[in-house]
Amino acid sequence: MIQKFFGAYKQTGALHHAYLLEGVSGDSGALEKLFSLIESKLGVKTVGNPDFWYKEFETFGIGDSRDIKNLQARNVAEGALRLFVIDAKSFTTEAQNALLKVFEEPADSTHFIVIFPNKDVLLPTLRSRLFAVGFEDLDTQGDETKNLARKFLESTPPERFELLKSIVEEKDKDSAISFLNNLEEVLYEMQNAEGAREAYGDALREIIECKKYLNARGVSIKMILENISLVLPVVRNN
Repeated sequence: MIQKFFGAYKQTGALHHAYLLEGVSGDSGALEKLFSLIESKLGVKTVGNPDFWYKEFETFGIGDSRDIKNLQARNVAEGALRLFVIDAKSFTTEAQNALLKVFEEPADSTHFIVIFPNKDVLLPTLRSRLFAVGFEDLDTQGDETKNLARKFLESTPPERFELLKSIVEEKDKDSAISFLNNLEEVLYEMQNAEGAREAYGDALREIIECKKYLNARGVSIKMILENISLVLPVVRNN
């Protein structure tokens, strides 16, 4: 899955602010493959490049969050892409809270990859800012949710309300976030296939905003999903 996102970058320029690679922390073979993809797909050198940063942590703490915040605020060379790879076995709660703003609104041309054993132990607010991807091609997993996302895009607003009825009635925040993640992925794929850099830019930005709101206190899942049903364009397959 991550190969597809990286491969789409050259054609679309679309890259999420922050990705989560689950279950590969400390795996030298996985890291070697990841670095190879970063160089071949993103054009970012992983050796001798001040705009590439990698570090492994037993525990990522508040001081490390502050260091990342300061480093990412520095200017990037014109036209360059800056990438931070955080490989951590655990995160303190304070560190996670400190990263929220950084992942939500990083400096221009700055992106993050977090390698972590289990996304479920992260704070929901931090998880919502990370686009979880599989390191291997896991396209067969989550097909049901991805099919829902595709059907949603092809449907009219009233039909979309019906498709999301169970999530709304159960007030299932995790399912709502999972649906929005899959919706975002499908739009990235469609944008790449059409070779149009800004084809779905507004829609993608709207999804990212909705994911942020989902973790606010007292949020209405119904209101957020109704909003996304109304504002996203209807996309018909040719």
